[in-house]
Amino acid sequence: MSHTLILLTSATGLIGFRILVLCLHHAHRVRVALRTLTSSIKSLSTTNSTLTTTHLTFTDIANLTPPPLRLKYRPTRHPASIGQNLEAHYIHPTIKTCLDLLSSARAQCSVKRIILTSSLAALIDRAEDTEDTVHAATTRAVNVQAPALKTVEDWARREKPVFDVVHLALGHVFGVKELVDDPRELLVAGSNRIILSTSGSRFESSLQTQTQTAPAPAPEPGVTVHLDDVAEAHVRALNPFIPGNRLYILSSGGEVDAQESAKTLGMEFRGIEEQVRDVVAYYLSCLERRGGDCTVGIGG
Repeated sequence: MSHTLILLTSATGLIGFRILVLCLHHAHRVRVALRTLTSSIKSLSTTNSTLTTTHLTFTDIANLTPPPLRLKYRPTRHPASIGQNLEAHYIHPTIKTCLDLLSSARAQCSVKRIILTSSLAALIDRAEDTEDTVHAATTRAVNVQAPALKTVEDWARREKPVFDVVHLALGHVFGVKELVDDPRELLVAGSNRIILSTSGSRFESSLQTQTQTAPAPAPEPGVTVHLDDVAEAHVRALNPFIPGNRLYILSSGGEVDAQESAKTLGMEFRGIEEQVRDVVAYYLSCLERRGGDCTVGIGG
């Protein structure tokens, strides 16, 4: 399976970047599809020495998805200022993107397997907004990802492509975000902020300029998974011996049972303790490099 050519999207994101590094570590050839080639390559190539390998190439696909959406249907990462029309701004563009990619893959006889990354929210039929939760991350993820997952599954059953489609459904992903080293940004951006907010006041007091405007994260479902496990699951799912045309749940515990998925993938997911330790340790290392006070410690 070595030297498999992989087309990877969202490589500048938390999950995509870790997948990229791991794919290269396993000697796969990776072609990264980027929206903006020059700036994205610069941010990637200066972060990890692994990315200088000859196994890595880039391609510029500016219109892969209509902005502000990205591939792998992750609209939960985009601002709510677009408006309250989920159908027009989120659901229809997401579904169209998935179908366009599947149709393009079907036209290429060399494609063997497609791996789509989603949230566990995709397994929920529908979530209703209230005045207090309109466009909340979890609600928006449910309402977009659930129909996207169903559309892809229906398409695969109807069209019967020669390639496999594998779905990986994730809980909240926690892990080191290598592309970000600003402590202030780590406190307010992405899922890691949920961990850091538990000691947020102590962390913020260590900064020369406190992040006064950062809101406390809203309550979230207690289903989590380590970033390294997510990346490992993606790489393992490339193996043709892993059954295709099915969905695998990636979660370290909580309200979701992922034991069958872990067994099939040959993995044992890291627990929440290791997730917290790695996120906080990275934050403190970034703070130290910026000249901050790191006396707060991880377990203090």
